[in-house]
Formats: sequence, structure tokens, C-alpha cells
Amino acid sequence: PSLEDRELRHSVRVMTSVLTRVMKSQGRENVADTVEELQRLFGDFRSESTPNAREALETMVDGMDIETTSDVVRVFNHYFSLLQITEESFHLRKRRAKAERGGHFWHGSFHHTLAQFREAGVTVDKLQPLLDQLLYLPVMTAHPTEVQRKSILDAERGIAQLLGLRDDIKSRAAMHASKHDALTDRELAANEVQIRARVMQLWQTRLLRFTKLTVADEIE
Repeated sequence: PSLEDRELRHSVRVMTSVLTRVMKSQGRENVADTVEELQRLFGDFRSESTPNAREALETMVDGMDIETTSDVVRVFNHYFSLLQITEESFHLRKRRAKAERGGHFWHGSFHHTLAQFREAGVTVDKLQPLLDQLLYLPVMTAHPTEVQRKSILDAERGIAQLLGLRDDIKSRAAMHASKHDALTDRELAANEVQIRARVMQLWQTRLLRFTKLTVADEIE
């Protein structure tokens, strides 16, 4: 794997470790064991795809009580949310770093699109008539109700910011790779503690609202 792949995988392992620690300290007894067993059975099912593997997985799921099922769903919901935050933050930082180095041609960017036009032989004389004929109509609609609670969104944004800070710490350390910096270790450890606090905030926050939003809530 490339250096970027290794960096992303390391970030994912850190987030997985943080969630596991929070789950073991805050979740109900045996929830962590249930999650690990489900992951093992699902891994067997994916690798074998046999009726026995499927039956073992279904038997365990069917045998869980309501409280355990709720906690397991919650764990996987947080896991996939954290995974998405980690991946998005990683790619955003890489694009930003590339832009700072003078490169603006990441896939999907405006500059990349223009470069593709140029490579395809689309000149300004060909493109301008199309732009002249395009019709832009702004559409004003009522703002849809946000499914996620604001407290959850705030915690997720905080995690993304802490991941960015973690990347800055490692980048600064890379500039002094010739010697070991004990301060970097302490900063990374403190950063992980802050991430764990945010993940714990997610765990302690209800995923769904129990009351209907008011107009004032929507405005906020």
C-alpha cells in the first residue's frame, strides 16, 4: 500500500480503538463481546458464504434481546459515522495540502474539469456558446428538517477538527524526523484523549429527538 493508504488505515485504527474503549467503558455489560462475535461471524460468512455460516450469524442476531440489539445498532452506527468522518477529513487535508503546493487539479475540481476540456480539444470558442445557452434558475425551498441532532453534528465536527489537528502534529514531527520528539508523543496522546471525549459525547447523546422541533429550533 502507498504512504497515503497507510496513513488512512492508521487513522481508521485509531478511531476504531477509541470507539472500542468508549464502548467497553460506557456500554452495557457484554456489548463489546457481542459486537466482536458478530464481526467474527460476519467475517466467516463473507469468506465462506455457506449456509452454516449464514445460519450461525442469523441465530445470534435473532437471539439478542431488545436492549442488546439497540446497543449493537448504536455501536455500528457510530462506527460507520466515524469511518466516514475519518475518510472525508483525510482526503480534505490531502486536497488542501496539494492546493498549498500550487496543485489544483485533484479529480472533480473545477481546474481538473477545465484541464479535461483542454485535453479533449474543447476550445473556448466551442465552450462559450454552450455557456451562453445554459439557463440557471435558483429554486427557493423550505429548509428540510435535519435528521441528526445538532449536538451530534457538533460532536462530529469536533472530531473532524481534532483529526486535522492530529495531522498537523504529525506533519510538524515529520519536519524533524532526524530526532525523536517527546513533545509530539504527548501531543498525540492528548489529542487522542480529546477525540475519545468527543466519541464519549456521541455515545451519551440520544441519536433521535424525543420532541418535535420548533421553528426557533430550525432557525438555530
